[in-house]
Amino acid sequence: MFYLPVLLLAQEDSLFLSDSSLLLIEMDDIIVTGQYQASSYKKAINQIEVIKNEEIQQSGANRLNEVLQTFKGFQISNDPIFGSTLNVRGAGSEDIAILIDGVPVIGRLNGALDLNQISVHNIERIEIAKGALSAQYGNHASAGVINIITKKNSEAPFEIKASQQSESIGINDQFYGIILGHKNLGANFSINKHHNQNVINDSLRVFESVDLGGGFSSKIKKYPWHPKDQLTFTGGLNYKHKTINALNINSSIQYRYFDELVFNAGEIRRPQFEPYANDERYQTKRNDIQAQVGLNGSKEHYWNFIIAQNLYDRVLFADRYVVEGDSIDQSLSAADSTQFKSYYSKVSWSKAFDNFTFQNNIEWNYEEGSGDKIIDSENQSDSTVAKINDIAFSGGVQWKISKNLFSQFMLRKSINSDYATPIIPSLNINYNLRPDINIKAAYGHGFRAPNLKELYLSFIDVNHFILGNQNLKPERSQQVNVEINYAQNDWLSHQLEFYSTSKQDGIILAEYAPAEYNYQNIRNQHIYGTAYTSTITKGIIDWDFTFHFNNREAQIDSIENRYVPAIDLSTQLNIRIDQLRSNIQFSGRYNGQQETYFINEIGLLNTRIQYPFYFADCSIQTNWFNNVFSTKVGVKNITNTLTVESSIASDQIGHNNDVQSRPFHMGRSFFISMQLQLQ
Repeated sequence: MFYLPVLLLAQEDSLFLSDSSLLLIEMDDIIVTGQYQASSYKKAINQIEVIKNEEIQQSGANRLNEVLQTFKGFQISNDPIFGSTLNVRGAGSEDIAILIDGVPVIGRLNGALDLNQISVHNIERIEIAKGALSAQYGNHASAGVINIITKKNSEAPFEIKASQQSESIGINDQFYGIILGHKNLGANFSINKHHNQNVINDSLRVFESVDLGGGFSSKIKKYPWHPKDQLTFTGGLNYKHKTINALNINSSIQYRYFDELVFNAGEIRRPQFEPYANDERYQTKRNDIQAQVGLNGSKEHYWNFIIAQNLYDRVLFADRYVVEGDSIDQSLSAADSTQFKSYYSKVSWSKAFDNFTFQNNIEWNYEEGSGDKIIDSENQSDSTVAKINDIAFSGGVQWKISKNLFSQFMLRKSINSDYATPIIPSLNINYNLRPDINIKAAYGHGFRAPNLKELYLSFIDVNHFILGNQNLKPERSQQVNVEINYAQNDWLSHQLEFYSTSKQDGIILAEYAPAEYNYQNIRNQHIYGTAYTSTITKGIIDWDFTFHFNNREAQIDSIENRYVPAIDLSTQLNIRIDQLRSNIQFSGRYNGQQETYFINEIGLLNTRIQYPFYFADCSIQTNWFNNVFSTKVGVKNITNTLTVESSIASDQIGHNNDVQSRPFHMGRSFFISMQLQLQ
């Protein structure tokens, strides 16, 4: 199926404790996210869904934001500078932990990670765990976890893959990868080049005046999407040693390098006399290295060790472009940089008995930020270095109460250098009511301390004005989730979900002046909703349809108990044509309204309503020469949705009800892709 609904059955088979893919079994059959021990996705204690490698390839997606664009319950937002971020079941990106092989990804700009910076070419699968997972994963996991499992091994002694994709809106993507294996050793290397530019530089310098309402106006680009070049390199070594009734060892060391350059062309000034423009170039570099060792001893005894270092460097080059000479005036150009680095380590121990499995974890996460944009707002001066240090202890037990009833209880306690942290509990229940009906229920607390960017980062350019706030309070939340799975027959199944989240002091990015933002706390917020999914797998057709209702109740300054309901519809259709060795894939969604926040002229926090919009993709993949060569053709953004409109709610004060818009997508795109894969 395109997206696999999870049916939890029984936690009977103990496999291997890990938050990565260091496993001794077929990867498609297991999941590791949120589990004490890696197990079949059908036996997961948490509410988890899986997006597999072949489904990603069929879609024609190159970046993570494209994969999640039509995923049920997800909403993607796009910014020409910050990139693509997501909203999940009413919760923002800051409440979703994004991991690569179990290690948190750093580099959040506006409270969220740029999903456009994560290539999907080297992904084995994506595991999406829903619900409050702070007890297991700490900060940024109060609404769920997205764990990206990278591909490290091949069934054959070697695997070579090369692909080329071109799109009509100016996107070109190239990928080359190789995986080698000999006995207990394996190696993998890949490189991905991605170029994105839909209009020439001269057109990028055209600006238009826009009325913001309330007597305010602003100039915005006619073509807001900036040219972008990305380079991603990955490499790794793997070792596994397996003996009978003795110690089994799986180890891996992986390195990832990412380099992105975004060009922001300025408006031509003094067009009649010595014309010039103030251009900006944003260069982002990531250097990530991680090592994992898993030990599987006798008597269901497991150890797992993770150690990682992540380096994130973002440099803003402010250039004075001289039009007549088509050159850069170095004497009037400048550069400033912001660096973040983190050190992460985790030790997990698990012991399985007949009906109980115990687990204990120790995690250390140190993050440090420095640079010209790290501002000490209390002293109104640059801060040399900002630091956050966090040590966490977590543990719990899974209990097989009966043949059909399972439970999991966890506690987490952190020692944070900046904030006092409470004990965070979570409880999961799984009940097989009948062979065809499974029920999952979860209750958990969430806690999120503000990160360095929300506290200290000052991000100001021609398009953005965002300030940190050192007076922020930590977020606290409580969440309840219930999921009912019903397999009506061997080809039709249903899934019904209910969830409710109560959040105190939620951290949001609020507009306090036209196009100027800072981080604020919302006193109280209640999010609740339901989702229904119908899945059909019959013959050559795989199809699912999801109806999702979400409602926010926010207690803000100007209005008490502000209700903002939203309805989302999404569908995934996959048709297999065996005679032609082809596969047709269609995905689409209707995004309902949602809310953003701003501070009006009298200093009160208000909401702005974003209007609904549609989005759909379609592709056809054909395999040739026994799957050695494949081609894909398709269209992205069939509806040609370019912007998302929003306005101030009619019952609010302080601004006009003028409609505003923000960029959403570059436009309808036709693409063709070719891939060569040798084993």
